[in-house]
Amino acid sequence: MDPYDDPEWRPILAQDHVSVADADGVRKAMGNARKVSEQVNLAQLKPAKGSASTGFCLADPNVQYLVYQPVAGQGFTVSPSEGTYAYEWIDPRSGAKGNKGSVKSAGAPLQFAPPWQGDALLLLTKQ
Repeated sequence: MDPYDDPEWRPILAQDHVSVADADGVRKAMGNARKVSEQVNLAQLKPAKGSASTGFCLADPNVQYLVYQPVAGQGFTVSPSEGTYAYEWIDPRSGAKGNKGSVKSAGAPLQFAPPWQGDALLLLTKQ
């Protein structure tokens, strides 16, 4: 049962300064996180702060890198192991998918720039 849909919960939530209107944003964010988790092997990803200049990276080295860029429109670098990687941009707020492509890494940092203004997720998966 979802307490946000139950009218009896409204006064309880109000005591905690939570409005029912806030629930839609929370639900959407959880849904977007679930969609991203279906694209990665979450059990294998570990924090890898040093793999991205943003400091926000989960990685299964040599397999997959999920990088968060919280600064709107700012470029960043990712340092994946050598190989060819498919990349995909994801808007963490809406869940919308952005540009896709592939990039080859020689082991040196790769430069990326989000395709929109706002925070962004970049998913790199070794091909």
